[in-house]
Amino acid sequence: MPRSIDEQVALLMQGTEYGDAQVQRAMAEDLRERLGLAARERRPLRIYCGYDPTSADLHLGHTVTMRKLRQFQDLGHQVVFLIGDYTARVGDPSDKDKLRPQLSEAQIEATKQRRQREDASSA
Repeated sequence: MPRSIDEQVALLMQGTEYGDAQVQRAMAEDLRERLGLAARERRPLRIYCGYDPTSADLHLGHTVTMRKLRQFQDLGHQVVFLIGDYTARVGDPSDKDKLRPQLSEAQIEATKQRRQREDASSA
C-alpha cells in the first residue's frame, strides 16, 4: 500500500542530523513539494548519489547515503547509484590539503566494476 506524502517525509527525514530546526523544516518542505509534484505527475522521484572512484573501497560513511537511497527505493522511487569518473581523471583540490590522485582509465574502470559488484551483492 503506498504511503502518504507525510509518511514518506517522516520516514526519509529520520536518522539524519540537520544542524538546526530551521534547516530541517526547510528540507522537509522541499522534500514534501518534490514528492507532491511527483505524485501529481504519477511518477517516482529520481534520486541519485555520486560516489568517487578514486578509492578502491567503500567506507562506513558511504552506508549512510546508501541506506537513505534504499529508503527511497523501498518507497517506489527510482535510485541512481552514480560512480563518476571526471574528478578521478583530473584530480580534486577542493577544500583539501593535497590533490586527489589522477587515475588512469583502467583504474577508474576497475573501481567502477568493483563498486557495481559490491552494490549488487548488497541488494
